[in-house]
Amino acid sequence: MASGPIAFVLSGGGKMASTELGMLAALTEAGIHPDLVLGSSAGAMIGAVFADRAGRADTTGLDAVYECWTEILTARPLRWSVPHGLYRLVSPAARARARECLRTILERHIGARTFEELGVRFECNALQLNTMSEHWFGSGPLVPAVLAAGAAPAILSHTRVDGKVYLDGGFLDPVPLDRALQLGARTVYVLQASDFAHARRFPRALWEAGIAEGTFRIMFSSLLDNLPEGTEVHLLPIGRRNTPHGVNMIRQIYGFDAGRARDEGERYMEAAYRATAAYLRFESQTGRSARKRTGPRRPGP
Repeated sequence: MASGPIAFVLSGGGKMASTELGMLAALTEAGIHPDLVLGSSAGAMIGAVFADRAGRADTTGLDAVYECWTEILTARPLRWSVPHGLYRLVSPAARARARECLRTILERHIGARTFEELGVRFECNALQLNTMSEHWFGSGPLVPAVLAAGAAPAILSHTRVDGKVYLDGGFLDPVPLDRALQLGARTVYVLQASDFAHARRFPRALWEAGIAEGTFRIMFSSLLDNLPEGTEVHLLPIGRRNTPHGVNMIRQIYGFDAGRARDEGERYMEAAYRATAAYLRFESQTGRSARKRTGPRRPGP
């Protein structure tokens, strides 16, 4: 089984991040607990609530994550539909209301007010507009940092922290495995909203193309192929086939589809829970899996 320090890496993905709740349930059920939680975009919101409850004596952690995420999916200012999305796109006031709605939800479900008060170490990333560079939040006020990490254009207004302007960190690093390795994690569980490590087919249509997505896939694959010595990375399965790409992925992330966000989220959670639970059972019994990557082994004595 895993050797520490253990990190959970939660990816961005808009409402597709519902997948990560199923993965967290399977990890918790298997008795796997993190020393470090990293979140990008929607994964920052889920990760912050989980990190707030991790390490506590009570067993309500996953309930809190579920309740918070369900409220995010169903709150009226954050509605996931074409009319609401288009209205937020053209209305700064609507985006500001959505941000304040999200702030209220996070403050209601997260007991900690600073990173230092969390049950386990947590960090989240954001794009700093002043320098167009990635910034990692890991200390100080918590909710403003999470709002900065999830400030997706056309959904939320940008967020100011200490006078600097931030946008959604998923634009730069939606699956921050590299940060986990930099911070010394030896075993990493990657909770993806979409299967970035899975070899994608050649685009069959223009709307399946995604230059930024393709670039990230190349970078992510290179990182997996060059892991530091003695590290172990588990790419948890999402339990769904034919995950979206290109414009279709953006449509899914922003919720521009006919499905109801909560019902679709429940299906994502269930599929990811079943697939991840099966993966963890198999891995614990055999120590082998096509979804586990390891760095070069340390030489023996």
